[in-house]
Amino acid sequence: MKRKTARYNPQNVLSGLLTCGDCGRNYRRITRPSGEVVWRCADKVENGKQAICTNTVAVSDGEIQEIICEQLGLEIFDEAAVRDVTPEICYTL
Repeated sequence: MKRKTARYNPQNVLSGLLTCGDCGRNYRRITRPSGEVVWRCADKVENGKQAICTNTVAVSDGEIQEIICEQLGLEIFDEAAVRDVTPEICYTL
């Protein structure tokens, strides 16, 4: 049985802003075959078990939004508000 691959979406407002604390590469927002949306280290996404990065974890999209809201003092996640401060955001997971 062929494994269904995850889809990567580079259009998200947070794409390119989240970095892996283990290897320094960007985190990517992917949709798993189950429909769950998570952020994962690009090294793990591209290289799987052969990845250099071994201590990284997948973080749910909801958790990322909660962290960003907390850091920016927002009650709910607002893409427009995040875009306004995008140059100042860089979060290491």
